[in-house]
Amino acid sequence: MATTKVTPVPGKLPQLRAELDPMLGKYIYQYTINCDGTIILAAVMNGILTDVVRSLEREKLIVG
Repeated sequence: MATTKVTPVPGKLPQLRAELDPMLGKYIYQYTINCDGTIILAAVMNGILTDVVRSLEREKLIVG
């Protein structure tokens, strides 16, 4: 299991969730939104998680 913590760009949480929802079960198996605004992504392999984070950074949905 691999996890990473990401921080959404302010005001982009709805767009970020719209990107993450279709990824559930395909690339990531869980994401958790913490009370401090960060999100923990969980995937089976670290490489998959790295690709997901890169994609979200390219879309400017998370702070890189």
